[in-house]
Amino acid sequence: MLQPWLLLLLSLPPRPSSLRVRAWRRLKALGAVALKSGAYLLPDSPDRYEQFQWLAQEVEKDRGEATLLKVDRVENMKQPEVVRLFQEARDADYADLTDRYRKLGASKGPRVAGELARLAREMDRLHRSCRRLIWLNPLLRYAGFEPKSLGMRAMLPHVDEFRPVHDLASLETLIGVLSARVAGRGGTDRGWGPNERRAA
Repeated sequence: MLQPWLLLLLSLPPRPSSLRVRAWRRLKALGAVALKSGAYLLPDSPDRYEQFQWLAQEVEKDRGEATLLKVDRVENMKQPEVVRLFQEARDADYADLTDRYRKLGASKGPRVAGELARLAREMDRLHRSCRRLIWLNPLLRYAGFEPKSLGMRAMLPHVDEFRPVHDLASLETLIGVLSARVAGRGGTDRGWGPNERRAA
């Protein structure tokens, strides 16, 4: 069965320029990919349909043009090629996030207080953009492990679950967790302390 898609066609007026910025930010936040200039694609779902409808209305309010279509295929691309567009876009996002915070996560000095606040804001944004945020760390297999760096501690309030990834069994467990249907975030493992409930 083919994946149905939502296709949003936009023609934005030159002014106000803020409309272009707002539209671009919204499309990026939704995870839409550009098939070409002014043509944006998302997998079909009621929530995404509503989000695209809202954006189309905003564009039309500022004298732009917007057309929202439901399509079952992109004729000149095979299904795996379309999926790859989304994967490549997310890969770039994750690489950017990793580059920005790799050094910060290992930092231990108080001189980075402003950077830690920024990290907390970024982690909050990342957490709100996904269903569940899982921290994968091979050191979690050790009973006495605690995150000591300031950067790691700043990330903790935004993590739903902590999982070790150190052998094939832990990877198989992770695959089972990721495959399970998620009802919501309530009751997940958050924080770090004596009463923590890390996944083994």
